[in-house]
Amino acid sequence: MPLFAVIGFVVWLAATAVFRLWGAELLAPHTPLLWATFIGVVPVVALLLKLSFAWGKAAPAERPLAALLLALPGMLLDIVSTSFHTLVFPAISLSGLYLFSAWLLWAYSLILLGGMLPAIRAKFRLSLKHNAR
Repeated sequence: MPLFAVIGFVVWLAATAVFRLWGAELLAPHTPLLWATFIGVVPVVALLLKLSFAWGKAAPAERPLAALLLALPGMLLDIVSTSFHTLVFPAISLSGLYLFSAWLLWAYSLILLGGMLPAIRAKFRLSLKHNAR
């Protein structure tokens, strides 16, 4: 399971580098690129989860914990990076920082939800079977 925390750290590092270099452009308010970053992270997270779960051989029952371990390093490190945003993300304006914070919540929510989907689906199927009787 520690592999998932390492993957999470590497993904956080890569995403931090992207937002440090191109954050001002990616988070410019009222632009199509802003919406593209919010929409585009959905398939990226889905692919990340699929590859991570396969690489780490996470059984469906282990995926909620694996997703938590994927998200946790970035969530903790983003407390620091956003607190010192003028050093870490110098090109992102204050209004961009609000959008960046929203984007972070969105991305981490997708990771956590993606890890819980097998359990949610299983409960839903079980509920449907039980109600069909």
